[in-house]
Amino acid sequence: MMVNPRFFFFFFKGETLNMTAENAYELPGETRRIRLNNVKADLVLKDNRFLALDAAAGEWQTENGLYLLPKANRLRTAEDMAEYWQSLTAKYPIISLEDPAGEDDWPLWQRLTEALGERVQLVGDDLFVTQQARLELGLARGAANAVLIKPNQVGTLTETLQTVALAQQRGYGAI
Repeated sequence: MMVNPRFFFFFFKGETLNMTAENAYELPGETRRIRLNNVKADLVLKDNRFLALDAAAGEWQTENGLYLLPKANRLRTAEDMAEYWQSLTAKYPIISLEDPAGEDDWPLWQRLTEALGERVQLVGDDLFVTQQARLELGLARGAANAVLIKPNQVGTLTETLQTVALAQQRGYGAI
């Protein structure tokens, strides 16, 4: 069984994950399990294993700017979300977060970038949608430190390449 790519990407240098009876994903060999209940992770990983998460938090954001966490059915403020991501990245070897905030929640993006940007890749997918104008806004506001590049989001290869060039010139990752 494959890990749902909307929530978790795992970098295990070619190793495959196996589904266990407890709804955990397990690497072959030593016991290193990843529980995916309520988007929580109980991890025991070797030092050379890291996580990259695609939170898709924009899908959790309500009309009033709060975040309704799936399965937990609990509303969180942007402040709560910032503390949540900070605690997860302190506890687990998370090296990349994609869309940890809503696409128009600039204050949360800025806060996360200030708090985590030196040690965690903060990827704007829904934030930038491969558009140079959105990336320029993010650069000006100090939001994120990487952009996910999808040529089908912007329309032309020229626009895509311009967005990649801008990201690279300004020190942002282009994924």
